[in-house]
Amino acid sequence: MSIQSVGASSTQYAPPVQTPAQSSGAGAVRAAEATPEAARAQQAATTQPPPRTPPSSEQLTQAVKQIQDVIKQTANSLQFSIDEDIGVTVVKVIDTESKKVIRQIPSEEVIDIAKALDKLQGLLVKQQA
Repeated sequence: MSIQSVGASSTQYAPPVQTPAQSSGAGAVRAAEATPEAARAQQAATTQPPPRTPPSSEQLTQAVKQIQDVIKQTANSLQFSIDEDIGVTVVKVIDTESKKVIRQIPSEEVIDIAKALDKLQGLLVKQQA
């Protein structure tokens, strides 16, 4: 059975035929070539990046200030902040004239749910202790 690519022309491809003398020498060469590649692939699979540690609140606050400074120069209707209760970065699109929030990511509802879940988790831990 022959598999051809979709854009293949009408020429047929025939795989090269090896004689027993060629296959033993070529097999040894292929095995020698495949060994470093296999070792590299195995090493790459086992090498994992170090686990990320969450940034401290001071680092997060500093990053938000830097983002605010850069954004103010180009788009003064964006505001970045950190919700202190759950420690999540909040992005708000604010109308510059009316100061009304047009869009917030994550939404107020999601933040309220996260706060409620955090509160419930605290109650469960308190009851178990």
